[in-house]
Amino acid sequence: AAAERILQTYNATFMPQTEQPFRLNWACSGLGERRPDASPEHSIFVGDLAPDVNDYLLQETFRSCYTSVKGAKVVMDSNTGRSKGYGFVRFGDENE
Repeated sequence: AAAERILQTYNATFMPQTEQPFRLNWACSGLGERRPDASPEHSIFVGDLAPDVNDYLLQETFRSCYTSVKGAKVVMDSNTGRSKGYGFVRFGDENE
């Protein structure tokens, strides 16, 4: 309910101090995609990554401090093959 309210409130409104609107959508796993471990996961966004940061480095950087890290993904530009400078880290423990 809270996520739906945020999506409806902010979608297409302008980002602070810019002329660019927010473009918000729901995110979900692909159809038929199943994780081997179906326990709950919690993700965080990580921005301003250096160009040489890959999935493994991002994962291990967080895993060195947080034991429940399940994985990480650096978002890549499909045209250039280069990092877009941000990614996501998945945790098994919401308190971490």
